[in-house]
Amino acid sequence: MANANHRAYENDLPSVTQLISQLASPGLMNWFKRTSFEEINRLSKRGREIGTDTHLAIHHFIETGKSEIKTQYPDEVTNALKSFMLFRKEQNDIKLVNAEIALTSKKYNFNGQIDCLAEKNNEPWIADWKTQDIKEREKPVIYEEAKIQTSAYCHLVNECQDKNIDKVIIVALAKDKIAYATYEMGKEEIDGWFNEVFLPLLKIWNYKNKKEK
Repeated sequence: MANANHRAYENDLPSVTQLISQLASPGLMNWFKRTSFEEINRLSKRGREIGTDTHLAIHHFIETGKSEIKTQYPDEVTNALKSFMLFRKEQNDIKLVNAEIALTSKKYNFNGQIDCLAEKNNEPWIADWKTQDIKEREKPVIYEEAKIQTSAYCHLVNECQDKNIDKVIIVALAKDKIAYATYEMGKEEIDGWFNEVFLPLLKIWNYKNKKEK
């Protein structure tokens, strides 16, 4: 069961997810046009809860070494967790250190929750989990929104914890079968997404909310 306080902050600053939601996806807009309002709400709520419950299950595994599933969607979360376990088996050179870290940037004024701090080849990494239905595809897709998101998380951790992390791995987990896909980014790509896309989105958000006040 998703925890309503899973990503609560004691401020009214925007989250990384909120900022990126300003981007209009053509595929998503087409889906909105052909789908009823009630169905959009139902499927969106379902997707959010499955994602949150999967994150909680992975968090529990990282912290305790044991898998635990508490959800209204056991089939989907179980598939996602098995996909995660397959990733762990096939890429066992990545050590998962700490999970679900909520931080606030005082420099840029936004919130973000990092899925996982990790290590690979004795270097610090950030790992991020995504869940999706892949249907007839063999593996999940890594979308550009995830690259923007993790670039912000990387800068957020470095600011708040005085670190110098410049490597990210995005892990997309299937929830309708057992499969996963990964995408790795280095410093140049991380800085590119952060400076050229994320910070302009933050400026747009601040401009819009300033006008509304």
